[in-house]
Amino acid sequence: MTLASFPDVELMLCDLLSGIGTTGTETPQALESEVPYIRVTRTGDAGSDRITDRALVSVAVFAANATDAKAAAAQARQLLVTGLPAQTAHGLIDWAWADSGPSLLPPTDSDNLRLVVSGYTVMTRRVPQ
Repeated sequence: MTLASFPDVELMLCDLLSGIGTTGTETPQALESEVPYIRVTRTGDAGSDRITDRALVSVAVFAANATDAKAAAAQARQLLVTGLPAQTAHGLIDWAWADSGPSLLPPTDSDNLRLVVSGYTVMTRRVPQ
């Protein structure tokens, strides 16, 4: 029996968080013009099985100032820890919990941006073939 691939958790979270700001898996060159910008990066695995993918994910929020970055990160956190399960265009997100953050990092190279980073474990389901 061949199992289908797990859905792309980064794309699923980009869909889910798109109501908060611009989302993506890489930092755009014109970042300052797209804030708030939410970058989603899978950083590891937390023990996936035949049905459930348990992904470790970093959610980085870039904004024009610390207040806006913290507010967008708080919205993302609430959506991830209370707004699930959720169906996205890329699959079903069953559950998530915050592992770390949100944490405001020191200013970036640009005086016009602040960054708040959070870590989550996100559980998604394999899509049946």
